[in-house]
Amino acid sequence: MDLHKYFLGNRSKSFCSVLCNTMNRDIRKEIIQIIGLLGLIFLVNISAPHIATFFEQYLFIPLQIFRCWLFRLVPFSVGDLLYLAAIISLFYLLIKAIRRKGSFKRINYLICFLKAGKFILLINLILLVLWGINYEQPKLAKRLALSTDTVSDADLIAFDSLLITRLNSLRYSYCALSLAEINQVAAASYKTGQKKMKVFAKPTLMGNGLAYFGIEGYFNPFSGEAQVNKKNPDFMQPFVVAHEMAHQTGVAAEDDANLMAYIRSMESENKTLQYSACFNIWLYTHRRVFVIDSNLAHELKADLNEFSLSQLDTLRQRRIQYQTFLDDISSFIFDAYLKMGNQKEGIGSYRNVAYSALCWERKKRMIP
Repeated sequence: MDLHKYFLGNRSKSFCSVLCNTMNRDIRKEIIQIIGLLGLIFLVNISAPHIATFFEQYLFIPLQIFRCWLFRLVPFSVGDLLYLAAIISLFYLLIKAIRRKGSFKRINYLICFLKAGKFILLINLILLVLWGINYEQPKLAKRLALSTDTVSDADLIAFDSLLITRLNSLRYSYCALSLAEINQVAAASYKTGQKKMKVFAKPTLMGNGLAYFGIEGYFNPFSGEAQVNKKNPDFMQPFVVAHEMAHQTGVAAEDDANLMAYIRSMESENKTLQYSACFNIWLYTHRRVFVIDSNLAHELKADLNEFSLSQLDTLRQRRIQYQTFLDDISSFIFDAYLKMGNQKEGIGSYRNVAYSALCWERKKRMIP
């Protein structure tokens, strides 16, 4: 018998056994942590409806006041850098798994896969705790005592006509503003809401790349920053900024953020802000009217001034220019995210502002 071979073989088997046991412990550890994270996410979700008001008043608002003060001092988007770091971390885990070699390669794949899953769940939990609970807040229309159920098709058609009349009038006072100027006038309109919170919007570091995803702006729940594409059409930008500022103040639902942006814009004395708000709300309203009666919608649109019609052409050309599969993917993901956030209509919820804006104007006696 070759004693050297005998002892070396036993030693090799012993090493493999130890390595297998170590890897099994790592797998069990990852699975236990994943189950723990799933449990925490479940607990937060079932508790959210009961703690939403407390969360907003005593946790989100104080935190947001601090974040607005802190990141206002930073000239670039901190939130974009956080997203970039998260993406790099996920790619690192995947590359690490692919480059594994040896007889335990499949086990290494499983461990890296579990680590990536755990990382995604952790991000989801942080997102839920920092922002997601706000989705359980009562709808803004309800808080403002607006009865959207009473809006008829005839009311919506009349509102469409009214918005066209306003656009035809405001068109002569419209003046394109820089992002800094928009920040100034839009933030001033929010002072009546959260006086201590200095809301603001920053250009995203992704530049015009957002357009390929069909995104004009977004609120970063990790940094509390409002991000916008600096190259948005100038007639859209004021409303986009006002919308993201609404998120900064804790308004979570997309139709609520649209309504808040419309209210703040219309109560502002700045005509450009008013024009942008009316133009955006008219887009949502006109789509609803088109579904009700397409021929009537065309007749109403014929009364719109040439300046606004040219802006519709700009939006149409921009949509064609940046329409890619990335837009479809991002829309699908965002739609699913909104539905998980207690917004049953998903992306379609944006359009509900046509009804709530009409009811708000009725309550303010701006229209009959």
